[in-house]
Amino acid sequence: MNKVAYLRSFEQQMQRLEAGFAKGFAPILNSMWRAAAKEVAFGNIHGADIVVDRYTQRQRDYLYKRYILTADVFGKQAREFYGTKSIGGILSKAPLSPDFWAAMERWALDAAATKVSMMDIISKRLIADAVMRGLREGNSNTEIATTLRQIGQITSKTRANMIARTETHTAANYSTKAMATNMGGNEKQWMNAGDKRVRNSHRHVSTEWIPVAEKFNVGGEHLDYPGDSAGSAANVVNCRCTALYRNARNT
Repeated sequence: MNKVAYLRSFEQQMQRLEAGFAKGFAPILNSMWRAAAKEVAFGNIHGADIVVDRYTQRQRDYLYKRYILTADVFGKQAREFYGTKSIGGILSKAPLSPDFWAAMERWALDAAATKVSMMDIISKRLIADAVMRGLREGNSNTEIATTLRQIGQITSKTRANMIARTETHTAANYSTKAMATNMGGNEKQWMNAGDKRVRNSHRHVSTEWIPVAEKFNVGGEHLDYPGDSAGSAANVVNCRCTALYRNARNT
């Protein structure tokens, strides 16, 4: 498999996993909005956004589950691409190593907690803004509750799609890096999607091979891999880039 074929396969796997992620996550977000609407309908106007805290663990559990599923898919893909394929495809069917899973499970727990904390802040702001807008317009509790349910139906789908793409991409690139480096990769190279949708800052990342411990300069930000959560939303959300790895001693 050459670089172009690898990137195509990477994107295809991403799309498949994103769809399942968004399908399962949208109802969680929508339930949150419905719960907020219920609080407003019962007169708890100023505490509606606190409902979000009740959904924190549910969101964390869901993200963790999706991270692990993504790690399984992309860990095996990286092993196929960077390793020596065994006869009959036995390698692709073999379980991934305990060391790989130990690293991924630690990362997934930390990443899920961090991401959901950030998502909760946004959810609380969106709900509070909708409530305050209703109050300014002189709407009744019942009218505001109805508006919250309507907003939830719309925003839950759009947010779920964005979160699904971004978090699947991050997990895919982290698990690829973990597997490639475990197999001896000591250099990496940035590879963008190669189409008109690629943002400027990602198109102009140097394609020189760099030591795996160094970071890519992405529009002035330094990322360990595409989708690295250390980057700002402008560099991480909806990114489709990936990184290639190699062992410099074998080139």
